[in-house]
Amino acid sequence: MPEYLYIHIPFCIRKCVYCDFLSFPYDELLAKKYIAALCKELSFKKAYAGSLKAVYIGGGTPSVIPEGSFGNLFQCLRDNYDLSPSVEITAEVNTGTLDESKIDTFLS
Repeated sequence: MPEYLYIHIPFCIRKCVYCDFLSFPYDELLAKKYIAALCKELSFKKAYAGSLKAVYIGGGTPSVIPEGSFGNLFQCLRDNYDLSPSVEITAEVNTGTLDESKIDTFLS
């Protein structure tokens, strides 16, 4: 069973001309719908994962979404997956979209 999980957050401040990744300019309503759908998908897939040792959140620029959306995502992971006691959770960030409140959400 997989012990590692990649989560794609496809939002950025803007789409850069050189970027080949699936990404879109940030839209609050679309991002909230995306996170809700992502959590639904994660709950459907929970039976296919082992104890997760690492979760990598990439994109886009995942840190562009509000801390409430990250909080929802982290709660979804805690509710649906067995997280190893030493689980490593990594998220791509852009310093222009990071603040102390988001850092607190990441650490909780």
